[in-house]
Parts: sequence; C-alpha cells; structure tokens
Amino acid sequence: MAAFSTLSDFIQKKMQMAPIYQPVMLTELLARRGKATRRKLAEALLRRDESQFEHYDRIVENYVENETRPEGLADYPAGARGTGRSDGGPLG
Repeated sequence: MAAFSTLSDFIQKKMQMAPIYQPVMLTELLARRGKATRRKLAEALLRRDESQFEHYDRIVENYVENETRPEGLADYPAGARGTGRSDGGPLG
C-alpha cells in the first residue's frame, strides 16, 4: 500500500487544486491503476471540459450558418436554429 500512502500524502500536503485538471487526472489514474498515456489523460479532460464543447459547437453553428446553409448543403431542422439548444438537432 505504499503507492496509496504516497498518493494520499501528495493530495493532502503538496497538491494545489486546479479547477478541472487535477481531479480529472487523479480520477483517471486511479481508474487505470496508476497508468495512463498522455492521450488518455487529455481525452478525459476534453470529455469533462464544457468550454471545449461550447467552442466547437460555435464553430459548427457558424460553419452551417455561413457556409453550408447558403449553398443548400446542410441546415438545422425547422425551429432548431437560434433556440440555444446545444445539440441544435440533426443536420441535413
């Protein structure tokens, strides 16, 4: 149990909490028995970072509004555009 006591000591005495990064990384490491690639940790962070979702949601919305809709290639279903719904409904 040396690994647990080392982790516990780190959390209680040394770690300074960041808004999302440390809890997510610790949870991911604990779930993976202390081993995770940088990519797996980055994926875990992205899954829990709503601001990244919102960023790409705006990119998709702008792309549809300015590029595909004017060309008749894709649009949101009637009533979905401008409702503030993050899913916006299916494109088509």
